[in-house]
Amino acid sequence: MVPIGGFAQTVNVLPLIIASDSGETALTPQYLVFKMYGANTGSTALKAVVNSPSYLSQEFNEYIPFVDLSATIAEDGKPLYLHAVNRHESEMADLRVSFRGFKPRKASQLYVAGRPVDDGNTLDEPDNVGIEEASPKVDKSEVVLALKPHSVNVITVG
Repeated sequence: MVPIGGFAQTVNVLPLIIASDSGETALTPQYLVFKMYGANTGSTALKAVVNSPSYLSQEFNEYIPFVDLSATIAEDGKPLYLHAVNRHESEMADLRVSFRGFKPRKASQLYVAGRPVDDGNTLDEPDNVGIEEASPKVDKSEVVLALKPHSVNVITVG
């Protein structure tokens, strides 16, 4: 459990926010992920198991799954939040999530994903990357959705 997350030197050094001397600003994709997760996370962590193709990480010399998934739920039991990352640089990931002890009735999805993997916002293009929405399907007791390449996602399940 992480009680608080922070990002040091948020303006112009390791920027979440890029600012000019004239007062113009741009929010980086990292800022958008902090914003998205901060507003869409429950207080209790749930066990999440994912079955995903993997790739060999040169940095860690081990296989890493392309899809990472974690889950939290609000104290009152609604909603349930899925936090999913698709690490693949160019391919979508189809995700089918089943639940034990929870019956999904509706779902919504927010995500951050630039067009190329190194896409970002600048003072000249402050809205190049943003938080976007998608509509997952609820099929019987599963949530079915697609994750864009190199995306960070929050799926809210009610």
